[in-house]
Order: sequence, then C-alpha cells, then structure tokens
Amino acid sequence: MEAAFFFFLFFFFFFFSFFSVSLLFTDIISQVLKKKNKKREKNPNLPPSPPSLPILGHLHLFTKPLHQSLTDIAGRLGPTVFVRFGSRLVVIVSSPDVADRRNPPSGLPASAVAVPTSAAAAAAADEVRRLLRGLHREAEAAAAEWSVGGAVKVELKSRLFAVAVNAVMTAIAGKKYYGEEEEEEARRFRGAVEELFGFRGGSIVGEMVPAMRWVEIVEVGERLRRFREYMDGFLQKLIDERRMIAGSAGGREEGEDGEKTMISVLRSLQMADPEAKDLILSFLTEGIATISNTAEWAMSLLLNSPEKMKKARSEIDDLVGQGRLLQESDLPHLPFLRCIVKETLRLYPPAPLLPSPELGLDGFSVPAGATLMVNAYAVHRSPARWEAAEKFVPERFENNRGDGFAWNEMLCRQPVSGEASAVVVGAMIQCFEWERVGKEDVDMREGVGMTTLKAVPLEAVCTPRPLMGQVLGRL
Repeated sequence: MEAAFFFFLFFFFFFFSFFSVSLLFTDIISQVLKKKNKKREKNPNLPPSPPSLPILGHLHLFTKPLHQSLTDIAGRLGPTVFVRFGSRLVVIVSSPDVADRRNPPSGLPASAVAVPTSAAAAAAADEVRRLLRGLHREAEAAAAEWSVGGAVKVELKSRLFAVAVNAVMTAIAGKKYYGEEEEEEARRFRGAVEELFGFRGGSIVGEMVPAMRWVEIVEVGERLRRFREYMDGFLQKLIDERRMIAGSAGGREEGEDGEKTMISVLRSLQMADPEAKDLILSFLTEGIATISNTAEWAMSLLLNSPEKMKKARSEIDDLVGQGRLLQESDLPHLPFLRCIVKETLRLYPPAPLLPSPELGLDGFSVPAGATLMVNAYAVHRSPARWEAAEKFVPERFENNRGDGFAWNEMLCRQPVSGEASAVVVGAMIQCFEWERVGKEDVDMREGVGMTTLKAVPLEAVCTPRPLMGQVLGRL
C-alpha cells in the first residue's frame, strides 16, 4: 500500500507541475494555436477538433474508457472528429451512415475461417460442459455442508475467460491451456493472455485519479507490445510442432483430437510463417475477447432483466428440454437466445474502436499520416439508428428486424462470436437458476482495456435445476 501511495504521489505531483508550467508559457501555447490555425487555412476541410495541449494533444480529455470519451466528444462536435494521442493523429468516425459505407477488412481468408470457426464453437460447447460440471459439484458440496438447496455464489469472469482461451486455442492448435497439467508452457501462456486482457498488473492511477485514466491507455499499448513479442516465439513454436507432426505422420497435421486446426489449414494454403502468425494472433485475441466478454456481459444484462432470462429459458426448455444439454445444432431454432447475443454485441462490442483504411468522410479530409478509425461503440448506440439505444432490448432483433446490424458483424470481424457465445450463455441458462448476489443491479461500469471489459468481475448465485445433475453427470 505504501508503494502504491508513493507511486500515486509521484504521478500526481509530476503532472501537476507539468500542467502548471505549461500554463505559464502562454506565449508557447499561443504559437501552437497560430500554427494550428494556419494549418486549417491550408486545409480547411479538417474535421472539428477539441482544444489540445502541447505534447499531450487530447490525452487529458480521456477520463473514461477511450471509446466512451470519444463518444462524448462526438456528441459535442459532430460524428467525425480529429484528435491527437500525443504526436499520433487520429480521425474518429461515429456516424452510422458513414460506417455503413466502410469496406470491411479482408481479415482471415474464407478457407482459413471456416474450420477454426466451427471448431471454436464446438470446443466452446465442450468447455462449457466442464464449467457446468464444476459449478454443479460446488453446488452439491454447498448443499451437503449447509443442508439447504444447492445455491452457491460464483465468480464468472475468470471461468468464462478460461472457457474462451481453451476454445480458441483448441481451434488454433488443438491444445488447451486451462485445466491441464501445470506445464511451464501453459503457465507462461496463461500469464501472457491474462496480462493482455487486464487480469494482471492493472494501473492504480486511473482508479485513484479518474482525470488521469489516459495513463492506463498508454499501459494497454505496452501490454500489447509485450504480448506480441511473447506470441511471436510462442506461435512459431506451435507452427514448428505442427510441421514436425506432419513430417512424421505423412503430411497430416490434425490436433490432438484428430480435428483440423487453424494452423494446419494455413499451412495447407502454403502461407508464410510471419503472415500466418499475424492471422492467428488476430483470431486469438478477437476470439478470446468475443467469447468471454460477450458471455459475461450477456449474463450481467440478463441478471438485471430477469424477465428476459425467463423468456430465454422457456425457449430452451421448449426445444431442448432437460434431458440433454443444449448443442450448437440447436441454435438455429433458438431465435430469442440469438437475439440476446446480438443485443449484447450491440451494446458492448468486443472491439469498440476499429481501424478503417478506406472510408468516405462526407467532405472532410484526413491529415497526412493520420489513422482513420470507426467508433463502433458510438455507432451501436446512435439514437438515429436505434430506438431506446441505451436499453437492453433483445426483441429489437426478432423476426429479422434490426437489419442495420448486419454491417456490424462484418465490421467487427467476429468469426466466432454468435455461435460460441450463444452456446455458452444458453447452456448456463438451461442448467442453472441465476440470481444477483444482492438486491442491487449488477454493476455495468466498463473498465479500460483493448476490449470492452467489465470493470467489476461478474459474481452471481446459481442453483442447479431439476434433472440437470443427471444430464451433467452423463457428460
């Protein structure tokens, strides 16, 4: 605690002194503003921009998660704005009409997506069975100890994260990294992904001084750099392992369970190792974030809207019953469950800010060297596109309504989102009754990170439903 306190004091006094000195040099600031005006005279079609500070640019304005701060700025200045992250120039688009015209990135080749997408959904179904069996054992132990019905309080964030990591890595390499033997490789990999997604090493500065939340934004970038360095060697090792397996098995490169993996598919396309690693890394980060975040946000939303959870459970009971566990093949016949996942992705897109190299800006010009991005978070909550935009209303997607959301699924490049997330959420609803820990609503505040994270990990009380113990016992 003392170290944290002195760390806070250091940053507080450092930046207080910095801002004080900056304000004293009014002539310097004046010169900066004059240069800015001259630049606008040369290029009058630049998007509007809020007042900036020397060196910092607009970093001082980001007192919330970045996508929320940018949404607030767009609300004041318009749907297209120009900001500076220090010396980096960025144009942010928050208009649904402009975003609709965006050419989605090519991302993974279609032939490389099909196998891992299907494998990730199937692996998610397998992993959620393991999760449910564990929860059921905990509930049975609680019932035996307290001689009451098997209600037990559980923390879901870390459990859902483990489900996502194992599902995605099974699709990529046919290997699991949670629940297996404590090998050094597994420990290092878990440490790397947990740090990247904010499970470790969070900054105390943003919590203690909200106006300095931007320090955490810089920290997220450093996490990503370290993760990419680690993953370069890690993925090369996996690729080399698959190459050796193929050499000793007559060219076959399946995973441990005999299924094709993403690595084997990319190798069959004769893709160079560096390019293959970039595609795998993209699939890994997007897949983990989408499955774990979407499942956690969906359960949080349903706990705050118990009537929606009841409606989803009735749909599952009518189709699947309680004699077997929900499967991926059931999803086409569970429209309301799919609406829940779509509405969750609308409110909490896993990738709230997306690069967009080609996008028309309705007359605005992009400064040389600037990055162009779409604020998907703002687009998803635009009152011009969505009625009651801030509310959780899965029914907006019933009967093929909400067609305006179709572009988003391409925009967010979520190859494993709908199926895997729906399987996880649907199975949890089918097997357990879920309640909030207390009378108050689940805390829906967002944290700072590279994805749309919950600031407070989800906790809930679950009680096994009748007959589900028998079903889980047979799995």
